[in-house]
Parts: sequence; C-alpha cells; structure tokens
Amino acid sequence: METEKKSFFGKLKGFVKKHKKLTIALVVILIIIIALRACVNSVDTSALYSQDTAQVRDIVNYHTFSGTITPVDQKKVMSEVTGTKVSQVLVEEGDEVKAGDVLVIFDTSTIEENIKEQEVTLESGKVSLQQAQATYNNYVRDRNDGLNTSIQSAQSGIDSAYAQLLSAQNAYNDEVTLNNKNMSQTIMTAMNNVTSAYYGMLSAQNSSDITTYNNNNSLASDEYKDLTAESSELSLESAQASYSQALTSYEAAKLNEESSLTKLFDNLIQAQEAYLSAIDSYNAAVRTADETAQNYALQVQSSELTNQLNELRLENYKSQLEKYTVTAPMDGTVTSLSATVGEIPTNTTLAVVTSFDQMKVDIKINEYDILGVEDGKEVDIYVSALDKTYTGTIENIDKVATIDNGVSYFGAEVNFDADEYARSGMSVEVKLVVSDVEDALCVLSDAIQSEKDGSSYVLTYDESGKNMIHKPVTIGVTDGTYTQVTEGLSEGDTVLYFSSALTYTVSY
Repeated sequence: METEKKSFFGKLKGFVKKHKKLTIALVVILIIIIALRACVNSVDTSALYSQDTAQVRDIVNYHTFSGTITPVDQKKVMSEVTGTKVSQVLVEEGDEVKAGDVLVIFDTSTIEENIKEQEVTLESGKVSLQQAQATYNNYVRDRNDGLNTSIQSAQSGIDSAYAQLLSAQNAYNDEVTLNNKNMSQTIMTAMNNVTSAYYGMLSAQNSSDITTYNNNNSLASDEYKDLTAESSELSLESAQASYSQALTSYEAAKLNEESSLTKLFDNLIQAQEAYLSAIDSYNAAVRTADETAQNYALQVQSSELTNQLNELRLENYKSQLEKYTVTAPMDGTVTSLSATVGEIPTNTTLAVVTSFDQMKVDIKINEYDILGVEDGKEVDIYVSALDKTYTGTIENIDKVATIDNGVSYFGAEVNFDADEYARSGMSVEVKLVVSDVEDALCVLSDAIQSEKDGSSYVLTYDESGKNMIHKPVTIGVTDGTYTQVTEGLSEGDTVLYFSSALTYTVSY
C-alpha cells in the first residue's frame, strides 16, 4: 500500500511538472467556482424574481400578416387598331377620368376612305340586283304567257307534225276500207300491233309530261318526286321499246306482202315518228326554258348574296371606325400613358386607368392559422408610414394551399376603403383578431410555468409571505404578453417571475 501511494504521488508530480500551465489554469477555475458558490449562498434568492399582480383586463389574441398596398381595380386600356398613327391624345398621366371619357383618337382617314368605297360598291350591287330581278321576272312572265320563242317554235313543229299525221292516218284508213279483205292476217296483226304500241307510247309520254309538271309545282318531298319521275320514265321507256318491237315485226311481215296499203302505212309510221320527234323537240325547249329561268334565278340569288356580303363589309368598317376612338373603361386615374401623337403604338396597351377608392393587400395565411379565417372577417390594417390604421375585410381565400419551401399557406386579399393618404406600394401590417376576451383575470405570461406533466403553475408566497410555493393554475387565451388565468388565482394575488433583465452586484 505504501508503495502504491508513492507510485501515485510520483505520477501526479510528474504530470504537474509536465503540464504546469494546464495545472495552474485548472486550479484557478476551481478557486473561482468555490468563491461564486459562497457568494450566491450568502444572497437572498428572492431578489432574483420580480412581482406581478393578477388583474382584470381585456385580452386580445390576433394573427399578423405583412403585405403591400395595391389597387383593387386597375384596367389596361387596350387598342384593337394596329398599324395606324395616333392623331390625338386627350389626357395626361395623373388625370382623373370617368368611364367613357375619350383618351386617344387614331387617324381615321384610311378607314373612312374604305367606308366610302364600300358604300359605292353596295349601291352598284343594288343596281345589278334590280337588273337581274327584272330579267328573271320578264323571262318567267313571257314563258307563262306563251311568248317564249323557242317553245312557240317547238309548239308549231308539233302542230305541223300532227297535221301530217292526221293526213297520213286518213289516207291509210281510206285504203284499209277498200283493200282490207285482200290483206293477210299476218300483216294486219303487225299493223294493229304498231298502231296499239304507238298509242301506248303517246299515253306514256303524256303521263310523263303530267308527272314532270306536277313535280315542278308540288310541295312534296324530293324523295317522292324522284320516285314518281323514275317510275314515269321507266313506263315511257317500256312503251318506246314496245313500239320499236312492233315496227320490227311489221317490217318482217311486209317482206312477204307488198301493196299500196303497206306504202300508206309506211307513210303513217313516218308521220308518227315525225310527230314524236316534234314532241321531243318541244320537251327539250321546255327544259331549256326551265334551265334558263333557273340560271336567271341563280343570278338574282348571287346578286343578293353579293349585296349581303357588301353590307357586312360596310358594317364591319363602321364598327372598326368606332375602335379608332379609345375611351376610359371605368372611373379612375390615368396612372400610365404610352400613346404619342403622330406615332404608331408598338404595343396594344395605350394606358392604364386605376381606381384608388378601393385598395387591397395580398397576404399569406399559414396552414396552422387558417382555422376560423373566412371571407368577410374584419381586420385592422396598420400603415406605419402614415401611422394610421384602416379597417378592412378578408376576401378571396384560396381553396388550395400553395407550398413554398415545404411550408403550406393560403393566399387571400384584404380589401379596404382608401383615402387620399393611402398610396399603392406602402407596406402594412394586417392584424386579424382570433379571440377577444373582456374582463379576463390575467398575469404576465412570464409568470406562467410548466410542470413535467404539462400542467401550469405560478410562483407565489405562502401565507407567511416569506416562502415561495408552486400554485397550480388553469390558463386560457394569451396575447403573448399577458395570459388569462381561469382557475387558481384571484384578482390582486401576487405572483413571482424571473426577470432576465435583473442585475446585481456581489461584493466580498
């Protein structure tokens, strides 16, 4: 044991000798600690605390937001006119204007010339329409009155062919009466078939003409008209085929029998064909007349459409002329003006009109502060530059949060009635009252302490007034400086709190 002590002190002596400066520093620090403990134990610890008295006061809790004043209503004065010089500027920046006041006028010489030219074109078009309408009316009237020369000529051809047909028919009939008994049954049958087929074809032709007339003057559907026309055409084609077949059979029959009667019958057939050809010519003339009338009607429609287009162009020019006079969109102040007399604007914004009657502040509401915040809530708006407070309301709260650097917030506007002192661009502080409790028993928030279990207490004196004790309390709202105490204290009770600003001097 003696050897171990000598070994320890030997090592200590060696350490001190080797670390002489460090050893001296440690000894000095130890001496200072011992001295301070002695001083503190000699001072009354109550001197480290300040006193406060529980008092009844109104306590208001609010959220604060910062922002900048901007106008609620500000509109750009836009120009729809391009490539045209400004002829007049009737306002200057800072002028007060009313909605509808003329601000800028563009040079109208070019568009006014366009309007005059279009008016001349429209008048010329009206004359052309009158001429086209007159031509159509005269043509239709002459046709309806039977004065169409082409149809008249075709009708004359029918009359002549019909007269020749009657002559040939009579000559044939007379010869039949004289020579009928000398004719064979074969040739007589062939002749009768030709005659029957001829009259069948005339009947089909007549039905076709009636169908065509009815379709032209009917209000029936196009589908119905097409069906009836097709049916009529098929019937006529069938009758023509039967007549052609009868002629062929007759030619074959008369090869074996030739007489004066067959010659007369040949004349009759030629007369029939001439009559049918005259009918075809007449129908062709009628179709041509219909097509001509339709062309004249199309000319009328084309003139009408051209005039309508010219009227639209004229209206368009006149509506454009109105745009050459630019007016104020609302009451307010001209806060920006870029239009210059004699120059063509390089952008469509000629001016900016701002209303300063209503101003706003854009704020950001933290997601943890959004509960209880709603449109229409009143707030105080403090303008530090004016040392003045305005009353406003929260409007247009975002429905979806914006995330910025991991922090979520909701954008909103604070609107307020401005006066001549509130200017755009001024910085403000917005206060939104969260809770407002009147006649609340309060102490300084510094006096409120917390136990390990989270319950609250205050330091106060016991009944002797000498010893400090922990007194449990229940707290309510706080404004940061004062805290409401709902249970545990009475008005006038003294509480103690540690004052970080307290200083004292220790002498020894």
